[in-house]
Amino acid sequence: MELSRKLQRAWTGSLLLSTVLVALLFASAALLHASQQRADQVAVIEGLLDTHFAESNEAEANHESLQPALALIDDLVFLTVKQSGHTIYQYPAGEDLATQGISVVRLRLPTHQKRWGLLGLKPLFISVFSSLWWLVALLVAVMVSSFAVLYAGRTSRQQMQGVALLQQRGEGILNGQAAQAEAGESPAAVSQALDQLQQQIKSAQQERSRFDQFIRDNTFTDLESGFGNRRFFDNRLDGVLRDSEANDGGAVYLIQLQELDLIKEQLGEEASAELVSQFSNILGQLLAGYNDTVIARRSSADFAALVPNLMPREVEDLANKLQRGLRRLAVPEIVDRECFIHIGVALFAQGDEGYQVLSEADMALRAAQLQGPSCWFMYDRGVIERGHALGSVRWRALLENAIARRTFVMFTQSAVTSSASRIHHHEVLTRVRDDKGQLVSAGVFLPMASRCGLLPKIDRIIIEQLIKLLEYEKADTERCSINLSCDSLMNDEFMTWLLATLDSHPAIAHRIIIEVSEYHVSHHQDDIQAPLLKLQQTGCQLLVDRVGQTVVGSHYINKLKIDYLKLHHSIVRDIQNRPENQLFVRSLSGSLEEQKVHIFALGVETEAEWRTLRNLGVYGGQGHFFSESLERVAECTESS
Repeated sequence: MELSRKLQRAWTGSLLLSTVLVALLFASAALLHASQQRADQVAVIEGLLDTHFAESNEAEANHESLQPALALIDDLVFLTVKQSGHTIYQYPAGEDLATQGISVVRLRLPTHQKRWGLLGLKPLFISVFSSLWWLVALLVAVMVSSFAVLYAGRTSRQQMQGVALLQQRGEGILNGQAAQAEAGESPAAVSQALDQLQQQIKSAQQERSRFDQFIRDNTFTDLESGFGNRRFFDNRLDGVLRDSEANDGGAVYLIQLQELDLIKEQLGEEASAELVSQFSNILGQLLAGYNDTVIARRSSADFAALVPNLMPREVEDLANKLQRGLRRLAVPEIVDRECFIHIGVALFAQGDEGYQVLSEADMALRAAQLQGPSCWFMYDRGVIERGHALGSVRWRALLENAIARRTFVMFTQSAVTSSASRIHHHEVLTRVRDDKGQLVSAGVFLPMASRCGLLPKIDRIIIEQLIKLLEYEKADTERCSINLSCDSLMNDEFMTWLLATLDSHPAIAHRIIIEVSEYHVSHHQDDIQAPLLKLQQTGCQLLVDRVGQTVVGSHYINKLKIDYLKLHHSIVRDIQNRPENQLFVRSLSGSLEEQKVHIFALGVETEAEWRTLRNLGVYGGQGHFFSESLERVAECTESS
């Protein structure tokens, strides 16, 4: 805008200067013309006097015959003819001659060397501008010049406004905004070129997003069912079992369609694909209410579901639910409907090995098949921890007591940058003390808090503690990230409080990064988009974590103006030995090059992982490789 105003002032000044120059040129031409006319008048008067005195021999002769001719000269003020110091003729007669302010010209009479005259004329500029013709011409010139200036100024303002609109649009593009063309942009060719370039960039971004989705789909997805593939499931199971903060346990369900290969052989691929599609829809609906569930197709007829955070009774209830729900499957007549589906269930706890859990689930599946008709089977390993053994009523009592007494404990883990290895931010992690004073991890109590509807209250307590901490450490400028649940973001009362609190602490708001899981962002985007944008307006930044835990598109990145992404630890684990995970990270990093979105990696434990991630373009990392184990911190806290 400032540039356009300077250009407009320069253009207007140049137009005014041009008008003044035109007026000066016009005046110069008029004066030159008048000067030439005056020279002609002097010559005429000299000739008239010379002829008159040549015909008159007497100095006292009657000179009245000169008056009619002299009266026709408008600029004449006086005329005096002298001889030997005496005035022999004066016009007008009998008046005192005043030469001040008058242009006086000496006349020569060639035939009368002893006679000479003085001619008094009006000043040249008065002669010019007292002429009606010249006044009209000057007035017309001024009017034309003024009209030209006004027209040019109006045109200039319109053009400058167009340039200003174009500049404003360009600034918006540089700031990462999706600036649209506005009517009146000028020059039109530049505006059209910018439109074309924006469209090309948009098409390239869409193509890159489609390519990114293609990479995800072909790396981790079974295209026929829409679920993850074997590699995807093994990665996620390994990540869950190794994540000390995620949960205390859960269950793996192996589901086998007994005669699927027979259907494909006798009825064709189309019938087999239709049955798989029908099965996938039913299974997805049955598991839709369970958070963080991972579903995959491990082989042609084998499917698996990983469901964390289940209590013992819920494990059995879900197995019965799956058995009843899958009976709705329309099975061809060539197979025995009663023996078509078998389910093997294996419980797991944090720290188990993935192959052991899958082996146990496979043994349970074989045991179910030995029983004959469609059924499910589970070995009782007794791996359910004390925390999961609590019922919903006892969990609610424990959490409500913790809320009332504010017995939540905050821990932080640093996230560092790959370039300078400096701390970028600290992630705030939470645990709660139970009635025995022992710390319970967030992966255990948060799912229970969600079921009891207590997440907004817990998030409020954690944020209040964080604000107090940041107020105490005013000299420190490092940021802190905090996880917000989807329940809290969609709670109007909580969001009203949070926005008011951040508005009253603007300096602290700029040091807070809000973390939201990719699953919730992709599945509840319409519900949480407005709350997230309002949080960004207070100065907070936005980070999407658990990226890669589920197979979803990356379209939300532009729509929600994401600042950071954080890879799920299952993608990071042993990435130097997993080409498919490297392909996923490289594709994601490449698609974000022009969007100024930085990628962090969660769960970095070895130098080999960190070196590989840096080579793939990851901006920063977080994990035990950079900071002390959280379990050790928790032990020190309990012992103190």
